[in-house]
Amino acid sequence: MQGLRLIRIYLRNGYTVFELLFIAAMLSAVALLLFMQSTDATRTVNLLSVDRLANDVRTMTNLVHSKCHLHPDCDVSSPSQLVSLDGRTYALNNGWLDAGDALQTNQIDVHVNHDGFEAELVNARTTRFKLIAAPDPANCAVIYHDAWHEPESHKFFIVEKNTTGC
Repeated sequence: MQGLRLIRIYLRNGYTVFELLFIAAMLSAVALLLFMQSTDATRTVNLLSVDRLANDVRTMTNLVHSKCHLHPDCDVSSPSQLVSLDGRTYALNNGWLDAGDALQTNQIDVHVNHDGFEAELVNARTTRFKLIAAPDPANCAVIYHDAWHEPESHKFFIVEKNTTGC
């Protein structure tokens, strides 16, 4: 009791230590809530970015495939071909965009660019678009698998989303 009286005398017309600790605890709680809300908002933005890119990749591959059906030089049954459509050269597998490296670039990322994403060739049939700003970019990504040389599998292309690291 003597110690508290001394502290109270020391602080005189100010706040007691208990009051200061209470204010610090309240400010800490408010800061924690704001941090949690901003983290949730960042994750939501990351998820929306991945969704948007996945939709763009699907749209682009479907568009090129549709153009291939209409173009006389494009053979949708060919497992591998280079075709010029609208002044751009595309590497296609069974009429779908190639994720491989026939043009000495990663074909799909040449045609599908998105700010904030980095494209990497995972293997000859797969491209991964990683969200650079994500906490774990390799697991906050859109993955494109092309048709390769398997037309009988009816697995023309697959666009996957991995959002565990967003």
